[in-house]
Amino acid sequence: MNQSFVYLWRDSLKNRFYLGYHNGNDPYYRCSSKIVKKELRVRPQDFSRRIIKTGTKEEMSMLERRLLQKRKHHFGNRYYNLMIPSDGGFKTVIWTDEMKKARSLAYKGRAKSEETKRKISESAKLREQNMTPEKREQRRLRLKANAGRPRKIIA
Repeated sequence: MNQSFVYLWRDSLKNRFYLGYHNGNDPYYRCSSKIVKKELRVRPQDFSRRIIKTGTKEEMSMLERRLLQKRKHHFGNRYYNLMIPSDGGFKTVIWTDEMKKARSLAYKGRAKSEETKRKISESAKLREQNMTPEKREQRRLRLKANAGRPRKIIA
């Protein structure tokens, strides 16, 4: 079993840091910050990561929180971190049907660029190629069941 750990990224160019914790299940894990991930892609030579401590998931989650509490006045300046996770970590949102419907309506009718359409097409082709025969059959039956339904046309 992989151990959880608390880590510190150092950006030597901008003299900034990012403190985080990981549960250890992904050997290629870098961090959860979109900003830091982008910076790492653009200039990986400027970053170094140090593992501060390893331990159980609960211990490391609490350690990350304690360390971030001590550094919160540096957030946005010396630290890339912008917030402190709650006791149980960052909460995930469970989407209700109303939330899904509101989001769907907000995106209906939006024009997509040719590049976006191409990427959607490529993604769908890859999904189809990677499907198991059982999933492919389930999809075929679902599409067959919906074949007679009228579709909404957005002008």
